[in-house]
Amino acid sequence: MAIYRESPTRWRQRLLAIIVAMVLVIVIAIVALLVGRSVGGDPSKIVAHTVFDTVAQSLDLFSIEYDKARGGSALAQTGAPGAIRKAAFALTDAKDILRNANNAAAYDALQADIAALTTALNTSPLPDATVQINDANAQLAKLRAAIGG
Repeated sequence: MAIYRESPTRWRQRLLAIIVAMVLVIVIAIVALLVGRSVGGDPSKIVAHTVFDTVAQSLDLFSIEYDKARGGSALAQTGAPGAIRKAAFALTDAKDILRNANNAAAYDALQADIAALTTALNTSPLPDATVQINDANAQLAKLRAAIGG
């Protein structure tokens, strides 16, 4: 006695491939939307966030290298002068974007903190700059919040 088995239709054979293709298309569409949303947007905000990252990294590096210099290392052999210069240049270059009516005070205070840290490098013996570094980070956070991020 032979067992009758109905042969599967072509639709059933390709059903798995169709489902996988549809899921793949949906995933690609979602990724494209998310990437498009994060990359696009206001160019001034992109510049502002780049400046924020540069200044934050420079302040972190300055803090580490300044402590080394205060500990006895030669200032010229640390990264403190370069780090604070980089932060100052970044802020100056983006002044038009960062300084507006909503956040002028925070921008000016951050510039003043950077200037105070630059002055501290030229003082002998090197003073404790923890207050200025912490204040600069606080002003940077205020600017970030004012710009939106």
